[in-house]
Amino acid sequence: MNNSKHRIKDFLSKRNISIFILFVIIIGASIGLTIYNLQLVEKYTNDGSEITIKIYGNVKREVNITLTQLKSDYQQVINQKFYFINDFGSTWSDNYSGAVIWDIFNKEDCLNPNSTRFRFEASDLYTSRNILFSLVEQNPELVLLAYERNGIAMGGEPDKGPIEGIVNRSLFLDWNTIYTAKHVVAIRVY
Repeated sequence: MNNSKHRIKDFLSKRNISIFILFVIIIGASIGLTIYNLQLVEKYTNDGSEITIKIYGNVKREVNITLTQLKSDYQQVINQKFYFINDFGSTWSDNYSGAVIWDIFNKEDCLNPNSTRFRFEASDLYTSRNILFSLVEQNPELVLLAYERNGIAMGGEPDKGPIEGIVNRSLFLDWNTIYTAKHVVAIRVY
């Protein structure tokens, strides 16, 4: 009987040590991942200066576009109605103003001949689904980098952003909200 008490005691002490080691590993991994994510968010967070959108990836050269450039240097769509449907089947529409993405790619001449698609990347690390260039080329005014919704600047600050990547529902058979992104800081080209 004394021997079985020892075995139980040994088992409990080994189990407690194992649980403690597992706890330390989980906490360490959590802290490490938190620090990593904070560094990524900091990398994409505006420092109070004018917001900038970076185009990178499978490109001839990286491009950085300020909000001022976005509003003045590229073809604009003003107060155009965009339709949305999410994965729950909810539908709605809003009017957006912004720069036509296809015009940005053309004027900047940054795409490689083998570039086929892109996605929006947001400051909160969200990324949209990939969007084919062939769809955008055929329907250029249906994909925007928008700076106003329903006549109001995104975030309420006309010169500070944020910017949204907007895609009209008519480009996709399924829901289109997975192709859009709020707080866009980059466009990754593939």
